[in-house]
Order: sequence, then structure tokens, then C-alpha cells
Amino acid sequence: MSYGLPKHYFRDIPAYLMDEIIAGMIDGKPEPTPEEMEDWLTTELEREAEALLA
Repeated sequence: MSYGLPKHYFRDIPAYLMDEIIAGMIDGKPEPTPEEMEDWLTTELEREAEALLA
């Protein structure tokens, strides 16, 4: 398998265009549901507890 260098780099994209891309990604992301937020919080608390017990 041949690995070539990428044809484009982020630094090749003008700042104004990168801002548009980032804004579009943020706007396109749906708001999390309360259930998703609860899952994230629970998971984070479990990770912190495991780190303290380790």
C-alpha cells in the first residue's frame, strides 16, 4: 500500500473559510437530549471514581 502526502493542509485554507466550516459544523450538530446529558455525566463520574480508586 502506498502512502502519499496529503494534497491539502489546514494551513492552506484561509482563516475566513475555516471559520465558516467550523460554524457550519457547530450549527449542524443537534442539541443533546436530557438522557444523553445524563449518560455523559454518569460516565464522567464513573471515570473519575475509577481514577481515584486506581
